[in-house]
Amino acid sequence: GDVVFMDSKMWSIDYHFWLTFFEMGKRVEKLEGVRVEDELTKTKGWSQFRWRQHPGQQTRNHGRLSIENLRKCKCQVIARMAQNFVVYSVGDTLKGWVEDLQAEGVNANGVEWTGDEGSALALKLKLEEKEGEGAKVVRLFAFGMEKMRKKVRKVLRECWRVELDLFVS
Repeated sequence: GDVVFMDSKMWSIDYHFWLTFFEMGKRVEKLEGVRVEDELTKTKGWSQFRWRQHPGQQTRNHGRLSIENLRKCKCQVIARMAQNFVVYSVGDTLKGWVEDLQAEGVNANGVEWTGDEGSALALKLKLEEKEGEGAKVVRLFAFGMEKMRKKVRKVLRECWRVELDLFVS
C-alpha cells in the first residue's frame, strides 16, 4: 500500500510520515555497496545517512515540534491500534498521554507507577481482568529514561506482551 502523510500545522510532516510508515509495517534497510558523491563535503564514497545539529534548526525551536505536539501526533497513530489503553507514568507526562489519547476517541486510563516491583502483580491482574471481559488492552509505558525502561522490563519480564505493550515518551 501507499504511505501518505498529513500536512498539519500541529506537527512535523516527516514525523507523521515515519509513524505512519512503520504503522503500515514498512521497513528501512541500509543498502550496501551504493557509491555516491557527497555535495556537502565534495567527497566520493559509500552512501550513509548524515545528520547535523545546530542551535537554529527547527527541531530545537519550532512550535510544531514541541513535546506536546509530538505526543499528540504519536497519539493519533497509536489510537488506531485499539480502543482500550492503560498508560503507566507519573505527573504531567501521565496526564498528557491520557488526555491526548482520549481526545482521539479511545478509552484511556492512567496508572501512577514508578516501576516498583510490588505493584507488578497488581498490574498483571488488572490487565487480565480487563482482557477477561474481551477487551484488547494496550499498555503504554511513558518513560523516556533508559534506566527506568530497564526497570520496567525487569519488573514485567514475565507478563510483557510484545504486540500490546509499548514504551512511549
